Amino acid sequence: MLNPRHLRSCFALTAAVAAWLGAAPASAFDLDLRLGAKGIFSLANISDADGPPSPQAPWANGRIGAGGGGGLYGELHVSKLVGIEADLLFESNRLFFRGAQNMVRFDQRASFEQLRVPLLAKLFAHLSDDVELSAALGPQFILGLGAHPETTLTSNGTTLSQQNLQRAFEYFYQAEAGGSVALAGELGVSFYTQRFQIPIALRFAYNILGKTAYADRVKQDPMLRTATFSALETYQFGIVVGFGFLVPPRQPRPEPDQPQRRADDPFSPF
Repeated sequence: MLNPRHLRSCFALTAAVAAWLGAAPASAFDLDLRLGAKGIFSLANISDADGPPSPQAPWANGRIGAGGGGGLYGELHVSKLVGIEADLLFESNRLFFRGAQNMVRFDQRASFEQLRVPLLAKLFAHLSDDVELSAALGPQFILGLGAHPETTLTSNGTTLSQQNLQRAFEYFYQAEAGGSVALAGELGVSFYTQRFQIPIALRFAYNILGKTAYADRVKQDPMLRTATFSALETYQFGIVVGFGFLVPPRQPRPEPDQPQRRADDPFSPF
């Protein structure tokens, strides 16, 4: 269930910026747009608030996961200092776990796909006409598109390859896609030409509605003996790189006036 209090806190910054934009006079705006594509490489992990019920429990002892993806972005500058950004990113991620039962070690992987839609309020600082620093904060909506488990079994240092045993583990230990809302922050730098933008940023997201207790993350059916993991990370840290077009393009810089030699004085340097 989504907690309305969490949602209100997540929307507060975006709503405040929208209210400021609505109240500001039109003369205060200097609108221009950037449209393009971004790619992301990320590391992720989950929070274990209480730990698993036993060392042999599935989907426990989580390790850092990794993923990547990309998509489209739009960035609207309403002045030289303030703007907003919206992304539409498709990501494919993995989380890793390790467990053991009856002298058999099993390494589990939850592979899952997500659609992420961050809505960020941004502040800018300009080092020069071609270099721009930015800081951003806002909500990020996460929609799970699919998930599936993978298991590697090892006994006495030897990987077990029996297909029936492998399928049995993946039947009992399943994974399902999950959705949520995260709070996202970003520090970045953009490089400009007359027509193009190249943004590079470090982005962090904390899943404010995420399940941190083992009993909430893993649904167990005692009759079927299945354990289904809700494939959703708690933390994500990523590097984002993009390429975009300026709408409209920047005006070319005027060339400085060259001093002219006076025709009536052949000895004058001007």
